[in-house]
This record gives sequence, C-alpha cells and structure tokens, in this order.
Amino acid sequence: MNAAALHLAINHLPVVGILLATIAVAWAYYKNQTDLTDGALLLTALVAVLALPVFMSGEPAEEFLKTIQLLDIDGTRIERHEWFATFALITIEAAGGFALITYFQRRHQNQAIHDKRLLILVMVSCIVATAIMMRTAQLGGQIHHSEAHEANR
Repeated sequence: MNAAALHLAINHLPVVGILLATIAVAWAYYKNQTDLTDGALLLTALVAVLALPVFMSGEPAEEFLKTIQLLDIDGTRIERHEWFATFALITIEAAGGFALITYFQRRHQNQAIHDKRLLILVMVSCIVATAIMMRTAQLGGQIHHSEAHEANR
C-alpha cells in the first residue's frame, strides 16, 4: 500500500469520529448520566488519537503524488488542504485534551457532573473541530476528484 492509499484509507476516521463524539457529548450533557458522559469524553479522546496517524500520513501522500506526477493534481489545492489539516489537528487535539481533563477531573472528584462548564467547553471544541474537519475533508477531496471542485467554479 502506498502512502496516498494509506492516507485515503484512514482519513475518514477522525472526520466521522469527531462528528459522533460531538453528538455523544451533546447527548451526555442533555442526559446528565455519569457513564454516558465518561463514554463520550473517552470517545472524544480516542478520536483525537486517531487523528494523529491521518495527519502524519498526509505529507508522505503528497510526496507520493509528486513522484507519480499526475497531470490533474493542483498544488494549490494540496497546500490549502494541508493548511486546514494542520488547523484541524490543533482543534481536534484541543477537544481531546479538554475531554481528558474533564474526564480525570470528574474521576478525581469522584462524583457526577457537578460543574457542566468543562463539559460545555468539550462540546464547543468538538463542534468547532467537526466544522474544521469537514472543511479539511472537502478540500482533500478536491485534490484529485474533479466532481468535488466543479461546484466551486
């Protein structure tokens, strides 16, 4: 499997994962149940971990595309996708970090949610990360899928 194929094979994990984590955190906030909240927080942290290999496979994928010199690859699209990917990684790692802090704070306190402000912070950071991840995925699709960028003309 070449670098581009690997990147394409795993790149949907954090995109779909952060969307599911956002829904789980919002549901946990609404239901205010300890087990549900813990699961949502751990899911958010897991998605943040899954985003790392996706990000790290991006540069080798770009290098592979350069070596095979596909005629319809636009370097500007790659650079735009790369910039958003960096921003997406920062936001998804922040969401995962906030989720871990909230999880361990709750475990240390050994009680149900007594202060929902941290959970709201996780939820907001998940929403932001979801939006940025979706835009990053859209830009990635435009690199070599003409059907993805025809609508932008």
